[in-house]
Amino acid sequence: MERSKHKQQKKEEYDNPFAPPEIDDLAKSVFLTLFPKFFGENTELSKMKRITSIVEMGCVQTTCAIIDALLQDHLPVIKKMMEDEQQKLTYEAFFCFAGMWGIGGAFEGASDSNAELKQFIQTWKVQNANLKAKIPDTGSPFDHYFDPEEGKWVEWKRKVVEYEPSAEGEEVMFSKIFIPTVQTVRLNYLVTQHVKRKRTVLFVGSAGTGKTAVIRGFLRTCQPEKVVHATVNFNSFTDSANLQKSIETKVEKKVGKTYGLPSNKILAFFIDDLNMPYVDKYGTQTPIQLMRQVIDYGVFFDRDHLEEKKFIEDLLFVSCMNPKAGSFSVDTRLQRQFSIFSFGTPDSAILKSVYRQILAGHLVMNVDKNWHGMVSLTASSKPTSKHSRGLSMNLNSRLPLRSSTINSISENCRR
Repeated sequence: MERSKHKQQKKEEYDNPFAPPEIDDLAKSVFLTLFPKFFGENTELSKMKRITSIVEMGCVQTTCAIIDALLQDHLPVIKKMMEDEQQKLTYEAFFCFAGMWGIGGAFEGASDSNAELKQFIQTWKVQNANLKAKIPDTGSPFDHYFDPEEGKWVEWKRKVVEYEPSAEGEEVMFSKIFIPTVQTVRLNYLVTQHVKRKRTVLFVGSAGTGKTAVIRGFLRTCQPEKVVHATVNFNSFTDSANLQKSIETKVEKKVGKTYGLPSNKILAFFIDDLNMPYVDKYGTQTPIQLMRQVIDYGVFFDRDHLEEKKFIEDLLFVSCMNPKAGSFSVDTRLQRQFSIFSFGTPDSAILKSVYRQILAGHLVMNVDKNWHGMVSLTASSKPTSKHSRGLSMNLNSRLPLRSSTINSISENCRR
């Protein structure tokens, strides 16, 4: 009987896509060696300013969630490695990648100069210098990820796909165009990894940086047999009753007082503008406290019969907030439950890449194809003033861009 019970438990773990990965003795020895080095001795980084307040335990939980997701994805590849040294190298690289995002994922955008991010990158490179799986010195550490099949660090830009314009005759609003960049690709990857581990995620950044677009893009690509999603936009009128009603409409009764989704499914509940609800005279926001209660205890109280509880399962919050709006931040008791990643303002190289792809798509679909070659000139060559004037006139007549944007592109053409 005990044996059959054990077999049934093993079968459930195998069938459950969210079951924790297997961690062997070699992996444990690597992680137990690195954790004290990067967390116990890392007092400087814990004192540095981030885009929003973060507790150290939140950094540890984020790191563990990413490590678990990496092992879940690549464990078959690692097991095929014959040499222990090769496996150890991979485990070290996984820890470096997870720790980099767990500790440093919220430094970008902490100040206008990004001095904190630069300091973190310098410190992180020094701490990784003695590891066999150290991150390449070229560029930013955040521009790389470790590929266990190749056994080395590679750049994120290889995962960035070119923008494909809509079919001919199909009109798309300019505000709805989404161009993949290195930043959006790597943050989309992090959201995916966290959902695999049922770990809540919070993107923090100023307006217009692409936070909401990345999460909505991720939700559109979720497999419906595994992830069901819903969206709620917080505002100053949102209260705990509104939030509870929204959640209750998406879950169903499973057994007794337990509510959730069918087996092996989760509800990814996207909350935009997390810090917008009204702050009452006690300094609290009722929707925020309800979220904390659900995450901590997995329970609602029935609003018609307060003595009765509703136990909520399979619920995962994914959120965004602007640190320069609303209440600026939320209760730390809730924030500690999230993996927090910052969205900085795109640099000039990313902006040029975005507009180049938009121009290329538009001109190929709507203008004589001879114009297509001119688009590459805007990013790589120095076209004549005649070309730039022609391009500017064509943009003014055909693209719904602001005049300031058109003038900026034309100026780049002249350079």
